[in-house]
Amino acid sequence: MGEIKKPLPEKLVVAFIYKEEEIYVRAKEMLQEKFDSVDFESEKLSFTYTDYYNKEIGDNLIRRFISFKELQ
Repeated sequence: MGEIKKPLPEKLVVAFIYKEEEIYVRAKEMLQEKFDSVDFESEKLSFTYTDYYNKEIGDNLIRRFISFKELQ
């Protein structure tokens, strides 16, 4: 039978889909307060793969990824 062990630390990566830059900036700041410094931030990518989120967020959506320096 397997043994229960504490998992190894892992890289935290967060994906965003948003319309308003201010919302993205605030969310990133809140995450930095909790998880420390960002070590990667992708460029803005147009999110045109589906219209699934358009009803809730709107159209012309942006996707972006960030990751954090400290392992979690």
